Amino acid sequence: MNHMVKIASSGTPHHLRVEHDLASALRLQRLLAEISSRFVTRPAGEIEETIEETQRLICETLYLDRSTLWLFSKDHSELALAHFWQQPGSIPLRRNFVTNGHLPWAEGKIIRGESFHFSSLDDLPPEASIDVETLRTHGTKSNATFPLIADGKVFGALAFAMLKKERHWTGDELSSLKLTAQIFSHVVSRHQAELCADQLREEIQRSSRAAVLGEIAAALAHEINQPLTAILGNAQAARRFITQGNADPTEILSILDDIIRDDKRAAEVIRNLREMLADSPAQRELCCLNELVRETIEFLRPDLTENRIEYRLDLAPLLSRIKMARVEIQQVLINLVSNATLAMSGIPPEERKIFIGTRASGSAVELRVRDTGGGIPPEHLDRIFEPFHSTRPDGLGIGLAVCRRIAEAHGGKIMAGNASSAGAEFVLSLCGHPSKVAG
Repeated sequence: MNHMVKIASSGTPHHLRVEHDLASALRLQRLLAEISSRFVTRPAGEIEETIEETQRLICETLYLDRSTLWLFSKDHSELALAHFWQQPGSIPLRRNFVTNGHLPWAEGKIIRGESFHFSSLDDLPPEASIDVETLRTHGTKSNATFPLIADGKVFGALAFAMLKKERHWTGDELSSLKLTAQIFSHVVSRHQAELCADQLREEIQRSSRAAVLGEIAAALAHEINQPLTAILGNAQAARRFITQGNADPTEILSILDDIIRDDKRAAEVIRNLREMLADSPAQRELCCLNELVRETIEFLRPDLTENRIEYRLDLAPLLSRIKMARVEIQQVLINLVSNATLAMSGIPPEERKIFIGTRASGSAVELRVRDTGGGIPPEHLDRIFEPFHSTRPDGLGIGLAVCRRIAEAHGGKIMAGNASSAGAEFVLSLCGHPSKVAG
């Protein structure tokens, strides 16, 4: 009796078909495991590269010719080719290629969250005639496309194609490719969110820099304007004396001394600005806080006089020297005095007073600045040092945030509150140094 080998309907021996199916299923399982592990182990900065490496892995494992990943524009009007891999020798593709209405049937399916596949272009419906022409132009013979969905919203598509010959897609292949698309959905959506967050941070940083530079530019213009105005006035006076022929050498020398002093003051303003904007850390040195207060108030005196503000100093006679970035602590004091000046703009001139004091507090020293303005509204006290938070309608909310950063960088802190009498009070606390100096 002749033994017959059982033949499947397709002409393939049954046991060979079973082995083929088992091998195919095992290959698909290994592929999904490999895809998942690839994205888990790669750092965020390599996601773009990993996406295309994974597309190559899928195509080589399943003997596919091309994989393309598409992303919708913000208004969902078109798809752009973001990532792809294809076998060497295929019709070239251009990254960022935009569908631009050339795949209307496919776009409609994707935007509705529907997957689709075809083994032959002839399988596509009549309404896909425009798509057929586009696909034929790019060499597509068979295709399987899956929408990319995150948080219930479609944001793109992942497609696989055959270019050299048609392919009959099996159920296992389509299920595995659908799971692959889900993995890509998670990875790509998370990556896009990270990119958006990075972009937002960059925009905030740019806005912050612009805001700070705007305030610095305004302060610079104001501070330089005063010595420049004084220089101009003295130069005109000297010219007038000489022109009239009654120039007193002593008077001229005095005028020249004033010009030199104001010129140095303008140069100091610019030097301080350069130090504040320098990329390298500000140089720290042992300084006497009392001396720094006197220097800064002398610098601010013209502005205080112009705004008819009386200031009073109460400086402790002996203070620990502080290792500080001198220009940064000056910046804090200038900011506090400037804020106090603005806070008192609405009260009568005879009531405008600023009190500036220093004192020792254990191993630390304190700088206090109090004004007689309206104080800080209670609802703003908890947020007064937050970036972009301001109690003034035209304020940028940068100055006090910078003050807190400077205080913390010096190992100290800055606090705000309302004085028992009237106005706001700010206290800057800094760590001291054993050596004492006379105030």
